[in-house]
Amino acid sequence: VEQIGRPLELDTDGIWCILPGSFPENYEVRTTLPKKPRVAISYPGAMLNVMVKDHFTNDQYQVLVDQEKLVYERRSENSIFFEVDGPYKAMILPASKEEGKKLKKRYAVFNEDGTLAELKGFEVKRRGELQLVKIFQSSVFEAFLNGGSLEECYQSVARVADYWLDVLYSQAENMPDSELFELISENRSMSRKLEDYGEQKSTSISTAKRLAEFLGD
Repeated sequence: VEQIGRPLELDTDGIWCILPGSFPENYEVRTTLPKKPRVAISYPGAMLNVMVKDHFTNDQYQVLVDQEKLVYERRSENSIFFEVDGPYKAMILPASKEEGKKLKKRYAVFNEDGTLAELKGFEVKRRGELQLVKIFQSSVFEAFLNGGSLEECYQSVARVADYWLDVLYSQAENMPDSELFELISENRSMSRKLEDYGEQKSTSISTAKRLAEFLGD
């Protein structure tokens, strides 16, 4: 991949990368079969699978064929197989605050129509996070899709960031109380009775204790 395009993210079961627009994507093969006259083949996927087969096949794989006599049969084995997904419109990757350090499994991928294809590692997907954080992240991700140049893209993102910075610095003075409470409230559930938690401390337990004192139960 590095000799053709640029890797973006390496996962345990996949590689996210960008390839040149001139690189062939799919090939169509014509057949003599009436029910399936044409077959589409992913060129990047086919080439990756050929390379894996040539360089990473285990020709010494042993299979037990007779358990009593401990007879093994040798064969070639390769369980690695590539499938190509995409192409996608954009992939958003956050930069690390420390030089030379990379962040793992934090990205947002968008389809060509602007819908979210995959999301990993961000608060917008986690339970119990503030609605303020979720809305901000969702708005920022969508802003990265705007503009026809890098400068226009950054301007679009900056407008979203400036709006939410104004909300924080002004302490949401122009926002209705009901909307503000929705943004800064947490929603958590407790799976056990309050007394079962003993001396444990957390936001949920403290809130439940204060509610119990207030309601008299």
